[in-house]
Amino acid sequence: MQSVTAWQRALDTHVDGVVSGQPWECRGNTPNLVAVERVAEPYGSQLVSAVQAAVRADVDGLMGPQMVRCLQGWLYARGYDVGEVDGVLGPRTAKAVRRSLNDGAWSS
Repeated sequence: MQSVTAWQRALDTHVDGVVSGQPWECRGNTPNLVAVERVAEPYGSQLVSAVQAAVRADVDGLMGPQMVRCLQGWLYARGYDVGEVDGVLGPRTAKAVRRSLNDGAWSS
């Protein structure tokens, strides 16, 4: 939750520590993102939309595998170890997000 809050602050979105409006079917590609609101009818998240814009992914507010691959590629290009670029926000990608936040990589 602290990482989500830090990400929200860095990208100047609503700060509540929760990635809102995400589809249940995408839960398998974000196992290390614990502060997620899963809903039957997804509506997206301001945070995910801002991340998508930053990493140049299609912006829909939903954190699916293609978006995670774009995030992993963005982090990898900046020298962060994400492990395999596989569309799964696993432990190495989660650690890379935290490190990038600590380094100020998301600040405008």
